[in-house]
Amino acid sequence: MENMATEINIGENIKKYRNKQGLSQEDFAKKSGVKYTTLTKIESNVIKKPSVLSWQN
Repeated sequence: MENMATEINIGENIKKYRNKQGLSQEDFAKKSGVKYTTLTKIESNVIKKPSVLSWQN
């Protein structure tokens, strides 16, 4: 049996949650305390593993 690792895409999950809540990227960035540009990079998978520092202003 083959052992397959599942990679969790944080950006996809954030985008899915944000859309489910009906929030724009700007609104979500303000509410979460992350910079808008950082959020767009996370959602587009430019930043694949965001650190805690990414979430601070």
